[in-house]
Amino acid sequence: MLRLCGRALGLIAASIVLWASAGLAAEAGEPRRGGSAIVVIGADPAILNPNVTVGVPDVLTGCMLYDGLVRFAEGFRIVPSLAKRWEIGADGLTYTFHLVNASWSDGKPLTSEDVKYTLLEVSSKYGSKFVAPGKAIKDIETPDAETVVITLSKPFGPFLFSLACEQNAAILPAHIFRGSDIFKNSASLSQPIGAGPFQLTEWVRGDHLTLVRNPNYWIKDHPYLDRIIIKIIPDSSARLLALQAGEVDYIDQYYFPLSAYALLAKDPRFALKEVSYPSLDIVILNTRKPPLDRASVRQALLVAIDRNYLFKNVFLGTGQVAHSIIDTRLGWAYNPAVDYEQLYPYDAKKAAALLDALLRHGPTRVHLIGASAAKILASRGHQGGPRRRRTPSCPQARLQRLRLRRDLAELFNLRRSSAGDFARLPQRGDQAGTDLQQCKRLFQSRG
Repeated sequence: MLRLCGRALGLIAASIVLWASAGLAAEAGEPRRGGSAIVVIGADPAILNPNVTVGVPDVLTGCMLYDGLVRFAEGFRIVPSLAKRWEIGADGLTYTFHLVNASWSDGKPLTSEDVKYTLLEVSSKYGSKFVAPGKAIKDIETPDAETVVITLSKPFGPFLFSLACEQNAAILPAHIFRGSDIFKNSASLSQPIGAGPFQLTEWVRGDHLTLVRNPNYWIKDHPYLDRIIIKIIPDSSARLLALQAGEVDYIDQYYFPLSAYALLAKDPRFALKEVSYPSLDIVILNTRKPPLDRASVRQALLVAIDRNYLFKNVFLGTGQVAHSIIDTRLGWAYNPAVDYEQLYPYDAKKAAALLDALLRHGPTRVHLIGASAAKILASRGHQGGPRRRRTPSCPQARLQRLRLRRDLAELFNLRRSSAGDFARLPQRGDQAGTDLQQCKRLFQSRG
């Protein structure tokens, strides 16, 4: 089970492109009913149950078939979905949800029992994103078929956020899943019984999936589209060429290379939109192991990272340099007194001197994230993807100049994989992505 521990070094607060679509979608105006859209992903979904996976193809597809209690909206808002409204107790421990009148694709009604079963028996047990909120749940009561009362053992700030489909919290039909192997149930694999806007009608593995409009969807007159075709295109260059040729309409942010941003942003045929919640790329430091358990060492590392270099050369000028671990656009949460650019401006010489003084050992010239990481960044992409730029594109590019103690560097070495050490996190499905995504995986902890 993945658990990210310790403090984070904020690198880039990214308003990265969520999607690029061709043709009329770029024009402002009221949506028009009917028609089809072609979405492209890099691999077949491994499973259609979005509560037991973090795979991009799985969640993108699964969250068209299933719905959560809430969903994300533009402007970083959490809005109603299967829960039409809710009340939160003054102590932050009690959440009362009132459900919409919805039914499963097999015709049976969606009830509060489905919510209770899903969150306690599936999301809490098998959803890696739902581990923390699952542990915070003390009890779930269902006073009637349309009401769910969730009691927490302690206040949990992002609880509402955690109830979106993408957070391993899609509501599942209890009458289909209860008593079965969640991973082998046909509703997880190839015959989903959902309450989402679309239903699966065809799956040609390695080529495409066809989803059609749910005629009994709980939102009246929605969705607008009659059909969505999810096309499988493993090669990133081929995906972009298909978009430019008008063969596909949508590329998910995970499969959209930042190198294409400048080109498509200037093309009037395309619309590029931000994600509906803040995106932050960070380096996670394990504060349980010396010397990273010392705040002074972590502060010296912040001084050693040239965040403006990363902004220009890795993110290609999209988003902005992070001023805090909290996105500055979240005014209710951001503390303007915490500004990394003011507190820890980049200064390689100062960082080297600080670390030598703090660690009190003879300087040893090493690469912070290790030779294994450097090889990954310079190698060819996964599954035949394009060659990565050989321009240094991780914090390693600046930190390699510092004289760091070897045991500090080894905390970040890919070869170390015991509990509490930092290692690359294996991911199922298409691994193709930007250099930054590779950096991000290197710094995830198994501890």
